Amino acid sequence: MVRQQRGSDIEQTLTECGAHLRATAVHGEEVQRRSFPSGLDGYYAASGYEGVRENELLTGAETISREATDLLKAKKCPLVKLPIIIDGSHMALQIHESCGHPIELDRVFGTEASMLGTSFLTTDKANQFRFGSEW
Repeated sequence: MVRQQRGSDIEQTLTECGAHLRATAVHGEEVQRRSFPSGLDGYYAASGYEGVRENELLTGAETISREATDLLKAKKCPLVKLPIIIDGSHMALQIHESCGHPIELDRVFGTEASMLGTSFLTTDKANQFRFGSEW
């Protein structure tokens, strides 16, 4: 008796293509960096090279190189409280760094200390620590 097997043998290949540019400007001890197309890890999508071409990398390279060198000449920020406006990609990065990493349990428990650091959010603060404004 021969049993017939049913099922599927599926193989799938996903292709992602993208790019990320970073410009670094140095003058003495000061270093300034800018990134394109975002401050995170660039832009990647399930596409072919057309996805890279659509990012206008040459224009982006000119922009971030100019911005990085301009930052070397910029006046220092005043040491006063002022309202700020943060664009979407920088806000995502700020939330990730300020809120995301501190709540990772490997950091809370100190098991990540040798690689990436610990957290100010320790278990003794559970249910009694305010993180952020009342707004």
